[in-house]
Order: sequence, then structure tokens, then C-alpha cells
Amino acid sequence: MTLSGRDSGEVRGSEPTEPISAASVRRLINEVLARYGSIEAFCDYLRGLLDAPTDQLPAPALTSPLTAGRHRRRGPA
Repeated sequence: MTLSGRDSGEVRGSEPTEPISAASVRRLINEVLARYGSIEAFCDYLRGLLDAPTDQLPAPALTSPLTAGRHRRRGPA
């Protein structure tokens, strides 16, 4: 069984994943502690990602309609 709760062969196109084991859980916890210092700090980091507003890119500037080409505008819009 994998993290998704299914055998890797049940999901089409999925790659086989490592089963959850005590060793993989310890490795994950050790990486979190090494990077963030505590589980609480890691959870605060994740909460901050959820609460942070999404960056919005400016809309592209509109240009004049095309006057030539296969997809040019043919008449009033």
C-alpha cells in the first residue's frame, strides 16, 4: 500500500512509490527538524503558505487587431 492508499498498479500512469515504513517516517521527521528546527515551525511555515495571497501577474497589454494573416479580424467586433 502507498501513501494514496492504493497499490501502485491500481492507478494508471502512476510511478511505483515507496511504501510507508518506520524508516521513511523517521527520515522525513529528521529532514523537517534539520530544516525548520521543530515540527511546529514547519506547520507554521505551511500555514503561512496557505494564508499568503497569490501573486497575480499583470494582464498582457492589448495590441491593435491584426490586419493580415489567417486569423485576422474580419469586420467589427
